Amino acid sequence: KLGNARSFNGVNQRITVPNNVTLQPTSQLTVSYWFKNSGIQKDWATVLGYGQSSAAPWGPYNFQFSGSSNTDTYFHLAATSTDYSVPANFSFATGTWAYITGTYSTGTLRYYVNGIQRSSWTPGSFTSIGNYDASNGLGIGATYTNANHTSGTIDEVRIDNTARSAPWIHIAQESRINFININRLKSG
Repeated sequence: KLGNARSFNGVNQRITVPNNVTLQPTSQLTVSYWFKNSGIQKDWATVLGYGQSSAAPWGPYNFQFSGSSNTDTYFHLAATSTDYSVPANFSFATGTWAYITGTYSTGTLRYYVNGIQRSSWTPGSFTSIGNYDASNGLGIGATYTNANHTSGTIDEVRIDNTARSAPWIHIAQESRINFININRLKSG
């Protein structure tokens, strides 16, 4: 979004970050990024995901398109043996940037699009993020294990070990838009 975004072709492109304990929060989490959908997505295309992706509960956290949908995504978290997901309840238009954020704190998952909370869920038995393994790390544009490739552009991925508040998320989204607009005025 600010000039260093990465485009992914939905076939064989991804970025990987090795397994690292600093990317493995358990009690609180905020994941945010900018995304521009390029159109046709593969089944369960993964925009961003940490951990294994070959068996349920599908790794500790990820954002992925729903089945064969080209526009609907889910924010997914896993405990040791169970996974939980909340939908975006938002249709991602082709060619349009969106600021995506997922948070987890005190048993509640929240999904934000463009600084606005779109959904939340508080499953009674979910108390901490888990299912971390010793070998799989972070995949951007696909899973770490090179599956479920996304077609689109991703920028400014941020992973925090705290759950950001709704006002913080809204301000973060707005500040990037204002920064971009100011730079356009300066260069134009």
